[in-house]
Amino acid sequence: MKLSYRILASIYFVSMLIVSACSTQPDKPSPIPEKQISEFKNEARQVLPDGEAKELVINNCVHCHSHLLITQNQATGEGWQSMIVWMQETQGLWPLGQNEEAIVAYLAKNFAPQSTGRRIPLVVEEWYELK
Repeated sequence: MKLSYRILASIYFVSMLIVSACSTQPDKPSPIPEKQISEFKNEARQVLPDGEAKELVINNCVHCHSHLLITQNQATGEGWQSMIVWMQETQGLWPLGQNEEAIVAYLAKNFAPQSTGRRIPLVVEEWYELK
């Protein structure tokens, strides 16, 4: 139940931030200026973890939205798949074809749900004495 809520909440959040006028075909002009897409892609190359489908994710996902939408979400393969279907049905994402499986696998591996408990443990680089 809790996982389903997280997936639905992630899908809702993504829906609020995705550009609703995203082009329906990759060869048609995007509503996002080309300069901004180029900046998104350059940032994504620096931030996203290396992996087999990294460039596929950059070329298909960052065409319509920032990589930050990817990195702030966590989902299983099924959850990422449902987000892709939702974007295709409501946001104009083009069919990913044979690349879809590799993209979902990359996202599920690198942005899977993590159980962190109440909070992530603090890491103190250097202790100092209070006076």
